[in-house]
Amino acid sequence: MELAAGELLVGRAWRWTKEQIEKDVEIDRRSRLAEGDTDPPASISVFAVTHDGGDVERTLHELKNSIRKSRNARWLAVVTEKELSNAGFRLVRSEPPPDHHDLILGRQASDAAMVRLEQIFETRTRERLS
Repeated sequence: MELAAGELLVGRAWRWTKEQIEKDVEIDRRSRLAEGDTDPPASISVFAVTHDGGDVERTLHELKNSIRKSRNARWLAVVTEKELSNAGFRLVRSEPPPDHHDLILGRQASDAAMVRLEQIFETRTRERLS
């Protein structure tokens, strides 16, 4: 995996199928509406850590440790910030918990956007968390 210094390594610690992404987008929307956001963008929860330019394995280890502190998952799909950006997505830090980000799908979660996201996560590295 190529990862530039300063780039985020991104992990999603749930199922990453289109169907699960749709469910998570709706859960996130309801939560934001309950918090008073009147027009939240479509997003899903991910974790991301900044690569320091050294060993990518060390950055991956840091990402795994961050996720283990707040999520109970067995597998992690790992992608780069650049891959997501090239596909038209953006990340917004949304702590707590530490290293938590919202992966913004757009104003509306189009079917095409969810399929693109599923393809990214389905074809990338998976790492065991537990």
